[in-house]
Amino acid sequence: MLNLDASNPVIMDCQFRLNTSDGNGSGMYNDNSSPHVIRCLFSGNSMGGNSGAGMYNKESSPTVEDCEFVGNNAGVGGGMANDNSAALFC
Repeated sequence: MLNLDASNPVIMDCQFRLNTSDGNGSGMYNDNSSPHVIRCLFSGNSMGGNSGAGMYNKESSPTVEDCEFVGNNAGVGGGMANDNSAALFC
């Protein structure tokens, strides 16, 4: 899932599983966006050498509520990577 330029969706009860990418954020990539992610699973996402296989945040402030990050694989931040970002976990 790609969220760009102040898109701020509410995502509930979703699974981001077994996604692959050559860039950042195989499961979810947020660029200047602040999604509210509730009860979601990020599992088995992978990428070669880049960051945030589960979720990658660039200049973003996602709210992550009751989510699981399991078995994601990346060069940096397998579950989540933040670039000039601050994720809020509740």
